Amino acid sequence: MGIFVSRVLCIYILISLVTMVYAEEDEIYDTSFLSDFESFFERENITNFNVKDYEYYEQGSTSRRLNLQYNSNNIFSTYFIDKGRIGFSDTPPFLYTEPAKKSKEGFDIPVIYNEDVAKFIKYFTGRGKGHFQKWLERSKKYREILTTIIRENKLPQDTIYLAMIESGFSPFALSRSGAAGIWQFIPSTGKKYGLRIDYWIDERRDPVRSTYAAVAYLKDLYEYFGSWWLAWAGYNAGEGRIMRAISKAKSNDFWEIANRKFIKRETRQYVPKLMAAALITANPEKYGFLNLEYQEKFDFDEVMVPPATDLRVIANAAMTDYYTIWTLNPAIRRGITPPDTEYLIRIPRGSKEVFIENFSKIPKDKLLEKREVVINRTIQLKQLAKNEGASIEVIIAFNPTLKPDSILPKGTKITIPNFSIIDEELEKRYDKKIAKANRKKRLRSKNISISANEYIVEEGDNPYDIARRLNVNLNELMEINGLDRGDKIYPGNILKIPKK
Repeated sequence: MGIFVSRVLCIYILISLVTMVYAEEDEIYDTSFLSDFESFFERENITNFNVKDYEYYEQGSTSRRLNLQYNSNNIFSTYFIDKGRIGFSDTPPFLYTEPAKKSKEGFDIPVIYNEDVAKFIKYFTGRGKGHFQKWLERSKKYREILTTIIRENKLPQDTIYLAMIESGFSPFALSRSGAAGIWQFIPSTGKKYGLRIDYWIDERRDPVRSTYAAVAYLKDLYEYFGSWWLAWAGYNAGEGRIMRAISKAKSNDFWEIANRKFIKRETRQYVPKLMAAALITANPEKYGFLNLEYQEKFDFDEVMVPPATDLRVIANAAMTDYYTIWTLNPAIRRGITPPDTEYLIRIPRGSKEVFIENFSKIPKDKLLEKREVVINRTIQLKQLAKNEGASIEVIIAFNPTLKPDSILPKGTKITIPNFSIIDEELEKRYDKKIAKANRKKRLRSKNISISANEYIVEEGDNPYDIARRLNVNLNELMEINGLDRGDKIYPGNILKIPKK
């Protein structure tokens, strides 16, 4: 009897724990708060809302959306009301479309307020409020420089909110899948868009260079899909998955594709999450984010320095500290500029003159401290690196005649630099993620069989359509042709076709 009771009790506890987990997650989707709509309209506007007050027209015989023109001094000017998605007695969902002139408080991306967006507003102002507050406080630091780059590339200014939900504006963010930086590039896509990612430098962490890469990728995605919603979804999931979802749904409406679950849950939630972040950031006080302690603006001068210059030397010359130089140059991973090239370094704004004066007085052999090791017995490079507490990459960089499998005879002289890494644990995590991504790519390439067939690209082709037409795997097609997400193909290109 005692055993039976114990078993029942264990089962009860297990069920309770599972219920608690789901209940906690369900809090994100609790939309009961939607009766309070003051975040956008004053109370009188809520109670007086009436579809009859609007001029509207059907957009098509099969369309469920009505275009509504609403003359108001408030944030929004043009809406879509979606009769199939209302679901609340006094809170009509609406879509802000791109107007000729952006209002002072409005958005220049299509922002819709519906149940899905409301779930994330509820989360960000509730259980996730602490995280979102950090995002807001960090946002001020990078907003100006990111939006300047976005504007230069003629993307919607509010594309910046994609960076917010990707990383919370943290240059050092690193996901479980190995995506890194403010814009969370995986290594292959980052490299495709011109970012350097190696032992010394990871430009995914550079707020400026990674933003140029991100806007280039987003422009390509927008060209593919003609919709910012689908471009954002493609940024999260890859254009191949979105293309397949469009094909299955026979629709290019993000919300329809999401409702019918042709894309994964993470991607279904990605677009509403971005919109929720945009809506809150536009007016944080109305959502309870008060007394925010915004970080100082990311502001700097730039100077060119020789290869392998210690950041501590740079800091001393600029009359600042190592940490400041590192946070201005987060792409630098090992405490020194890359050994193979000159590097444009950032220093605090206003310190350029004193830096140039001080730096000019430093002898070249003092830019980085080095020591010389004389081998007293034959040893493998791998073992020497372990003995000296240095990596193989470091030793090879300063002794270019060596290779990873080198055996060093007695009497060999080896130069080993001495430098300081601020966060070694962080860099170890990056090393593991980058190595894993490279290993997976090599394994995929090795396992793909290539047939003798080739395909000449025609006008209007894209990798997804070619893979579907030829009945081959899209990922394999892209892999054997060295293509990554966002790559374009052009008429006349010859593609290798994997075996079926």
